[in-house]
Amino acid sequence: MRAPHRYTLFVVALLAGCVQHAPILSAPAAGSIARADSGAVSTCGRAAARPLLTSERIGPLRFDSTARTIRRECAPDSLSYVPTGEPGERTVWYVFHLGKTTLLGTQLGTVIDDAMPISMWHVRGTADLPRGLATDSPFASLRYAFAGARGYVRGDAIEVEFCGLSRIRFRFPAPPEQLKAHANETWISDADLAAAIPPAATSTQLFVNPYWVAPCQQ
Repeated sequence: MRAPHRYTLFVVALLAGCVQHAPILSAPAAGSIARADSGAVSTCGRAAARPLLTSERIGPLRFDSTARTIRRECAPDSLSYVPTGEPGERTVWYVFHLGKTTLLGTQLGTVIDDAMPISMWHVRGTADLPRGLATDSPFASLRYAFAGARGYVRGDAIEVEFCGLSRIRFRFPAPPEQLKAHANETWISDADLAAAIPPAATSTQLFVNPYWVAPCQQ
């Protein structure tokens, strides 16, 4: 079993609704975010109702860009704070509204380092995917289009990544007996995923990390 870490605590906090939002201009002066150069809502690439999500970017935001570049090219709309599980400690997140999609980005710390990329993105709402699909497409369609899936049990869902969509993980609901059967597996194989996750299931959460590598690249 995996020991809880910041990513796990973050997922639990999101599922519990423990996210506190604050306008950027009223946010505390934390590290490089102290400047108010992001006080106005940016208009970069926000006209599309649903941004395109790939392994490299979502809409105008490249996942390998530093925090400084992201702020300069596409200023966030606000900041969010998520409790880390430590007393009085909160993880700071950038919040972007891209059409009907909300994108939250963090470095899983209490400050943002300008010289480093965002290390974790959370996508809320629906975004388009390559090959004519979307983030709310059924599991069977995603598995067929982006073959080479693997996954593992985290909490009450199975997190899945696909070869054709490196750096992106989807959370899918699965029957309790399947969660129990695969709870201690490091990775669930593609064939076992096909049996564990209902074909029509849609993703309940979606995360992107520029440091994750798809299974077909390992």
